[in-house]
Amino acid sequence: MTEPEPTTRPENAQAAEEVRAAPEEVRTAPEEVRTAAPEQVRTTADEVRTAAAALVAAFAEGRLDDYFAAFAPEATFLFPTSARRLASTQEYRELWQRWVAEDGFRVLACDSTEQAVQVYGDTAVFTHSVTTRVATHAGEETHRERETIVFTRHGTPDAPSAPDAPSVPDAPSVPDAPSVPDAPRAPGAAGWHAVHEHLSPAA
Repeated sequence: MTEPEPTTRPENAQAAEEVRAAPEEVRTAPEEVRTAAPEQVRTTADEVRTAAAALVAAFAEGRLDDYFAAFAPEATFLFPTSARRLASTQEYRELWQRWVAEDGFRVLACDSTEQAVQVYGDTAVFTHSVTTRVATHAGEETHRERETIVFTRHGTPDAPSAPDAPSVPDAPSVPDAPSVPDAPRAPGAAGWHAVHEHLSPAA
């Protein structure tokens, strides 16, 4: 006697179907991530897009402290106008200051299009096309380029708490100090930091 076909599909078949219908960032993730948690990959890709948007906005608006805070201190940079790789965020910031001092460099606007995210666990690759309008002593220029930014996850806002310390006798109570509002969080201050940036002219 033939057994009736199951009325439900195996979980791995359902997961595979979800991956086929998923966005590119899910389909290009490692296999163990794709089949295990496609929704988690989508959430991670959204976090990376948010981090990238904050970085681009700080760059476009000239908020240099926020812009450089989006990069890890050990981040590396490859620019078509630089003869060598920059080995740290501080080195990039010093180069930027030289552009300002020597050329009067400043960013007027920056538009990001054709964005894509590939997730690899705690690392993600963000690619996009950028149109940047800048001003120097020579006048205004518009650059059309492609850019790759590699992000890594750092820390979590809800990290596990440390074990409770041994109890000690209560100390005499003192008046509470006035509360101080939390400082605004800069781009890259939690969640994702950029660790590599590669800029090249658009063909």
